Amino acid sequence: MFLLRKFCCVLQLRTGCYIIAVLDLVINLNIIIFTNKAQVTMVERAMTICHCIGCSLLFIGALVVSTLLLVFYLITCVVNTAISLIIIIVLAHDYAPANLVMIIVCFTMVFLNTYSWYVVFSYYRQLSVPYTATT
Repeated sequence: MFLLRKFCCVLQLRTGCYIIAVLDLVINLNIIIFTNKAQVTMVERAMTICHCIGCSLLFIGALVVSTLLLVFYLITCVVNTAISLIIIIVLAHDYAPANLVMIIVCFTMVFLNTYSWYVVFSYYRQLSVPYTATT
């Protein structure tokens, strides 16, 4: 499997995990605070709260170099992406011009969550597989 070695082709994966944790936490807190109950179901709100906890554990896991703490973020990221995809399907099925903004936001979240998951997974594999020098 191809794994990343750098975050955005420039920064170390550990630094990328810090950036992802902070940005993802800010985005998800905004979702919790600024969306009304009609736009986001209670399941999505609960998952967003769990994902905020996952972002916190990601930051701590990168700080103390713990693979166990990274796993919770990886799980919540997959579930959050799946819920976003379901929201896209539901909004596209009941399409109205007002739904277009929410569909674009959900597509953006799916893309960012997928890349974030890939970066954190690459860092997880980097920590869990010991470095072996080739001779």
